[in-house]
Amino acid sequence: MRWPGLVLGLLMLAACSRAPGPGVGRRDGDATQTRLVVLSPALAVILRDLGAGGMVVGRHNYDMVFPELPACGQQGSIDYERVLALEPTDVLIEWGSRPLPEKLLKLGEANSWQVRRFDLRTLEDISLACTQLQGLYAPDRPGPTLREQFEASLFVRPGIERAGRVLLLGAVDPPTVLGPGSFHAQVLERIGGVPAVTEGGPWIELGLEDVLTLAPDAIVLVMPRAGGAGAGAVGGEVVKMLGAMSRLRLEAIERGRVALLDGALYHTPSTAMAEFADDLAEVLERWADSP
Repeated sequence: MRWPGLVLGLLMLAACSRAPGPGVGRRDGDATQTRLVVLSPALAVILRDLGAGGMVVGRHNYDMVFPELPACGQQGSIDYERVLALEPTDVLIEWGSRPLPEKLLKLGEANSWQVRRFDLRTLEDISLACTQLQGLYAPDRPGPTLREQFEASLFVRPGIERAGRVLLLGAVDPPTVLGPGSFHAQVLERIGGVPAVTEGGPWIELGLEDVLTLAPDAIVLVMPRAGGAGAGAVGGEVVKMLGAMSRLRLEAIERGRVALLDGALYHTPSTAMAEFADDLAEVLERWADSP
């Protein structure tokens, strides 16, 4: 059966023969201007913060900053017909080190798209993306670069280490640590906090006995939700969210040193981590200054 190749050929033929038209998602302006399909919620955040959001015409299915634009799929299930209809000049994708989809590359070549791949796992990756995207799409942006602004937000807060060893959790059933190598843990260390977990990967599942053994001085849940307040709640209200962990004899629980950070973008490796850093610091400084 040669159906996949035939379908791809028909898509490419249709794209090459289609006369330019208004297109779903077209922003106001000249038809020759830069038009971005952004298949990454994190890259969309950075473009928004650069002031380049007006160039974006298509988004990732889970994008939260351009909800009015057409969704074009996600990693592993790109809606190629939708992308073609939007007539992009550039397709930006967060993909890591894996080979890009052959179909994306072939369509990109046939339609003269610039297909740009980004790997966003660490704070350094985020900073590099700020530099690259500003150079490409906002070179005349006045003032400090976005990278400079982002990195300036990650400054050490004096005395914050007095809050003690902090357990960052991305889930509670089972307890799942945002561990070393994760951009969340890197933020904690950059602002001067002390991580309770110093070995392992960026996503570590624990048992209840493991949590008891760690005996953290403070617990911070990072659980984004639509309309989240950032520093969502602190103390007893959050202890109830810990599930089985709430019954453990831990100083963090007994002293109410448990907080929820629920900003909607707090799991996107993007410039949203600047706001995350501020909210995390606010909570830890409060605990550091209390007896």
